[in-house]
Amino acid sequence: LFLAQGEGGMRDAREAAVWFRRAAERGVVDSQYNLGLVHETGQGVAVNLGEAYRWFTIAANAGDLKARARQI
Repeated sequence: LFLAQGEGGMRDAREAAVWFRRAAERGVVDSQYNLGLVHETGQGVAVNLGEAYRWFTIAANAGDLKARARQI
């Protein structure tokens, strides 16, 4: 999150996406949601709405209400 927002150093969206993926694949729900946002907006990765929806669905199924709202 620090890399994505540039807190405490340089902002690096590409590296943030790498770390969001690592955490998301290990079941960290906040990172699953953030990875969905990354793919939806193209921050650090190419826009991929299918991948965004996939990660929003995974996070929503884990109980994330923000992710559930993004599935529309």
